[in-house]
Amino acid sequence: MADEAINILESEAYSKSILKDIGLLDKPFPLYWLLKCNEILLEDTNWREEYYERIVVPSLRNCRRLLKYFNDKNLNLAGNVDYSLFPEERAHFVDWDMDEMLDGTLDNLVTMGYDADECLLCHAVLTGDIDEIDRQIKKKTNPDVWISGVFSPEVAHANDGCSYNALVACNTFYCDCFNIYVLRGYLDDGLNKKMQKISRELLASLIEASFYRHIELKLLQIITPFDTLGIQCSH
Repeated sequence: MADEAINILESEAYSKSILKDIGLLDKPFPLYWLLKCNEILLEDTNWREEYYERIVVPSLRNCRRLLKYFNDKNLNLAGNVDYSLFPEERAHFVDWDMDEMLDGTLDNLVTMGYDADECLLCHAVLTGDIDEIDRQIKKKTNPDVWISGVFSPEVAHANDGCSYNALVACNTFYCDCFNIYVLRGYLDDGLNKKMQKISRELLASLIEASFYRHIELKLLQIITPFDTLGIQCSH
């Protein structure tokens, strides 16, 4: 699809307005950001081997060809994706309080023995709170902690049905966009040169998936020197 897209861009047989906004959301979303979201997802190597070789590798190659074209032609006016502009699209849980998400207020959870910063980070990841996520990353707060007001810190774990883990949540939400929603077909159709009409739903899933992959990579940098979960997404 890269050749076809470049031919259209070269012929200028398109509305220049899509360079600044593809027109699906309440706020402008430039065409360049669509490519950047794709690149973030396609750079992940934790796919099933057959799918990775058949779909991901050639899709990433096409994506990078288009990004190079945009850069060479000075069409990359938008820069990196500004996820702060899209709170409803990026967050898996929008505007949920901590006691709704983690079964307890911050005071309750701290009284139970949980670390306040770890609770704040976990809640921020679940709700897509970029400012709080950045604050906790600067503090190098551990993201690999299971938290729930239903269980003590010593008891909370992955299979208790209540607890959340900031690092695992990033991977889960990102994978769900492929395994439950629409992104898998989006990649398949693009590579097979099928006609694609990007919907608001698809774009929202693309924003959410790339946001959580972006955050997951940041959180992994915090725990890299230590033992990690060895998380892989079974795309």
